[in-house]
Amino acid sequence: MFPMLFEASAYANMDTKTQMQVTRIMRTEIDRIAENEYARKQGIHQGEIQARGKDIKKLLAYGMSPEDISKALEVPLEEVLSVKA
Repeated sequence: MFPMLFEASAYANMDTKTQMQVTRIMRTEIDRIAENEYARKQGIHQGEIQARGKDIKKLLAYGMSPEDISKALEVPLEEVLSVKA
């Protein structure tokens, strides 16, 4: 509890510009944590998403239709269409 009080008092003693910078950094970190938590809950990891994107690009390069790729990889058609070949 005391470390939290110390951090709160340190924040309160910062000038407004520094408080805004710290707040922006904290929001960015909170957003990153929320994105990772969402992905974890969905069972999707960033590496899996990137790998799937590479697979989609390869299949598009071979001339496979987006509909067939969607069925083969069991991904939404919108995801396939969003990948740039």
